[in-house]
Amino acid sequence: MNVKNQMSIEIAAPREKIWPFLTDTKKTLQWYFELSKLEYVGQQHGGIGSTLHFEESIGLSKLNINCIITVYREYEMVRLKMISGDAVFMAHIDQE
Repeated sequence: MNVKNQMSIEIAAPREKIWPFLTDTKKTLQWYFELSKLEYVGQQHGGIGSTLHFEESIGLSKLNINCIITVYREYEMVRLKMISGDAVFMAHIDQE
């Protein structure tokens, strides 16, 4: 199964001011509220080949994922590819 997830938002600010909020894990946690953990794994902290671990909660779903940076164009784009992890999707149905 191939699943793609894409996020985009328009912000009226120079790229140089926004870029750290995408690439600095502590700054990313300041705005990406669904993330409870985001950290680099290993020696490399940025650029192609860097590995990231994150834990995310969306509603009753919990994600525990490791990704590798496959595209890194400074001030333009970061692309991640999931290399391992699990997702636990939960649902609750009220009975009347």
